[in-house]
Amino acid sequence: MFIADLPAPPLLLDAETLEDFIRAAFPEHDVSLAVTALAPGRLRLRQPIASGHLRPGETISGPTLMTLSDTAMYLLVLAHIGLEPMAVTSHLSMDFMRRASGAVLLADAALLRVGRRNAVGHVLLRVEGDDAPVAAAQVTYALPPRA
Repeated sequence: MFIADLPAPPLLLDAETLEDFIRAAFPEHDVSLAVTALAPGRLRLRQPIASGHLRPGETISGPTLMTLSDTAMYLLVLAHIGLEPMAVTSHLSMDFMRRASGAVLLADAALLRVGRRNAVGHVLLRVEGDDAPVAAAQVTYALPPRA
């Protein structure tokens, strides 16, 4: 079975609601990302790269890659469970595959499981205009008790 074949619960939130939430929840950050695709179990996040995202050699930094992976999964989980700000990362494992360099980073997140206590997903990162992945993350979110 492939990730694309996994059944997904229905969406509870749309892309605009997710973008509004992340900007309101983190007002001190320049949140220039955009949800460019959203479907049950799937989300694509687009992050323009600024100079603060780079390390020497014009390489997109590891913390930037990890932050985008975590943010993509956070928004995907919220899209399926509703606005639960206290859903928190309990595990993030990152594989860096090759140098990331470019003007825009894309994160394709897939939800593997949503349970009562946690949600598990996978995020593949690539530079816009290049289909080869630069990194992949496995992310688990601890979910607050729900009514």
